[in-house]
Amino acid sequence: MDLNELFRPVLDAIGIIDGRLACLEERLGSSPSHSGYLTTHEAAEFLSLSPQTLELWRHNSEGPRYVKLGRAVRYAVADLIEYMERNQIMEG
Repeated sequence: MDLNELFRPVLDAIGIIDGRLACLEERLGSSPSHSGYLTTHEAAEFLSLSPQTLELWRHNSEGPRYVKLGRAVRYAVADLIEYMERNQIMEG
């Protein structure tokens, strides 16, 4: 197995993450208050999940890390990326 085959899943995942970040930055770029944290809806869109899935994961103490400020919930983009990397499955 050559290195391209070995690292193909990682490179594909990086490409997907880069695409999602670019889309999100374009959408949020006009918001001066954006500081690298996303709402539940934005985080769900970033992960290609429903907001209800993130809410269920929070209720069950699962899923990516989040910050709670009163009733507001925010997800750091870096934590979402780390969560996706931690849960990557390499078929072999």
